[in-house]
Amino acid sequence: MKPPQRAPYGAASGVGRRIALNLSLSEGEVIVGAYAGVQPLKWHKKAAQLLVLETMDGRLGHVRLASLDRVMILDRVPERAVIELRGKPWRERASDQTIAQVARLRNGVYSEADHLAVLPEDRSVFIDRHLRRLEAMSREGAVERLGEGRFAIPSDYVSRALVADQARHGPADVEVRVLDVRPLNLQTAARGVTWLDRVAGGFEPDPGGGAMADEARRLGQERAEIRKGWGIGDGDGSKLTDKDMLALWTMEIETQFKRLGKGEKLVVKAEEGQPFSGVYNDRVHMGGRTYAAVESRTVVTLAPWRAGLEACRGQGLTGVLQAGQVEFRFGERGRGLGLEL
Repeated sequence: MKPPQRAPYGAASGVGRRIALNLSLSEGEVIVGAYAGVQPLKWHKKAAQLLVLETMDGRLGHVRLASLDRVMILDRVPERAVIELRGKPWRERASDQTIAQVARLRNGVYSEADHLAVLPEDRSVFIDRHLRRLEAMSREGAVERLGEGRFAIPSDYVSRALVADQARHGPADVEVRVLDVRPLNLQTAARGVTWLDRVAGGFEPDPGGGAMADEARRLGQERAEIRKGWGIGDGDGSKLTDKDMLALWTMEIETQFKRLGKGEKLVVKAEEGQPFSGVYNDRVHMGGRTYAAVESRTVVTLAPWRAGLEACRGQGLTGVLQAGQVEFRFGERGRGLGLEL
């Protein structure tokens, strides 16, 4: 996995060189803005990250994110793409649950050898992520380092780790969503569903006030005139019907299918309860959602993307969509991935 580009702090994104304000999100709070970049807080690229963006009211701000996984959705996303930050309640991590599971079966101790004794098919890169997690938790006092890669894991480790995350990174976890990979000025003539369209259709909230919000309204009117020329909408930037949105979605799907299509392969979205398989090679941002493109010999399946997949690019996967989430499995025997590491 490669981290997204380092934060230019506005130098190359049209917002000028100025100090980025610390934007701390509470649970349920939402910030929308133009992506400027990310910067690791420590030399280790998997450490906590600072995400920099220009908000709708024209401020340049940065938000602390717990780890590289939180910003992997921004890998290869261009500057000025429209993104959303949302404060979410902290949840128990899948990695912490795995650590606790191993420790319960290995006399309260976790190490690479103990992990392999309990889960022999897990790969070393997967185990390394658990060890890095424990190094961080040992510094917070949630576990005890025993030396030589061994850790003493208390019976209440999972709850201790959750408290440590809250203390280190703030009261809310921050979820990053790519609303549109196209900057505002490139959305006006785009053949597909843009963030400007979804605002006009009422699927995204009004951008509010400020310099960037004013620009969005101006470009939204330009977009409305272009849509009208295509026979979509009446030129009023604030009115889009379901039929209009369907026409834009058709354009979007045709554009993505053309980009992802391999010869005569069909491109489909994953269906609830239907298993699929293939190789994860690509990712698609479409309609405010991010999808993993899983390619088999005949079909490319688009399924909800998760950060943990980036460790598995180029590998064979199987998956099934359940209640809007996909459980991905990989390897010869389909071993489960902990995708919330």
